[in-house]
Amino acid sequence: MSNLSPLEVSSARMDLYQAVRDYFSQSGAIEVEVPLLAAKTTTDPHINSFLVDGTSGLRYLQSSPEFFLKRLLSDNPQSIFTITKAFRDEEFGGNHNPEFSMLEWYRLDFKLADIIEDTLTLVRQYLGDLPLVRETYFSIFQRYLQLDPHQASLQDLQELVVQHTNYGHDCVSVEEALQLLLTECIEPQFQPGITVLSEFPVSQAALSEVEPDANGRFVAKRFEIYLGKVELANGYQELTDSLEQRSRFERDNLIRQKLGRATQALDEALLEAMDPSLPPCSGVSIGLDRLLMAKLDLEHIDSVLLFPWNKA
Repeated sequence: MSNLSPLEVSSARMDLYQAVRDYFSQSGAIEVEVPLLAAKTTTDPHINSFLVDGTSGLRYLQSSPEFFLKRLLSDNPQSIFTITKAFRDEEFGGNHNPEFSMLEWYRLDFKLADIIEDTLTLVRQYLGDLPLVRETYFSIFQRYLQLDPHQASLQDLQELVVQHTNYGHDCVSVEEALQLLLTECIEPQFQPGITVLSEFPVSQAALSEVEPDANGRFVAKRFEIYLGKVELANGYQELTDSLEQRSRFERDNLIRQKLGRATQALDEALLEAMDPSLPPCSGVSIGLDRLLMAKLDLEHIDSVLLFPWNKA
């Protein structure tokens, strides 16, 4: 646990937010504010949202500002960012708090390589010139599990899950199995410094575009950045095709059913805004609590929160 006082932690957080705002001010992005409560929420099979039952109706605490930001981009094509709270109904401890601070931004006409460099510049300006390793999803699964993650069947992956993890259930999707193997077998191998992981399998495209890689293999234009073994950022070259996005949302709900989780109504306002109005862009979200932990060399998220979940 931290030996820093609450005022020292607050001062360090204020410095972080100022550094973020200075970075985007210098690079032409506008800060915006979006709601924390919304009528719809993510269909992501592995995210549970908090439902608020108020006198004005049901609302969800947002797990990300993404849907609001994309709706804003559709009407106002301008690079934007927001510093906000996000909420996910999951276990707390270590690197997780159900209420956390998030930075999310979008750059117009940026491809995946551009937004990766943008993210690295921001992180390194704040943390210093850390060692950098670039990996693809294929390269790390080949190295650590001798597996092609783009071709492996659910049966093949399930066998590896049984062999290498303590997960006591059958995986319901290729995506779930790959994520388990990444989390349990590969992320612990990451070295100190920054690891950029890109070219995800199509099954994990989420809200990103899909394009062929240098070998003609279709991959998701998505990346994640790790600080040591801890995931810090998740970004996409954004999908702008509303019909494809609708299909992915529906697939998410089928997986949610298999997992025994409630399905979610699709965010029709987002889908309507996407096509044909969402401009070509790329976006990133960063966990600000984790970034602050790295700056202060702290290992538990409670150390940078004045009121962590079990004390709130």
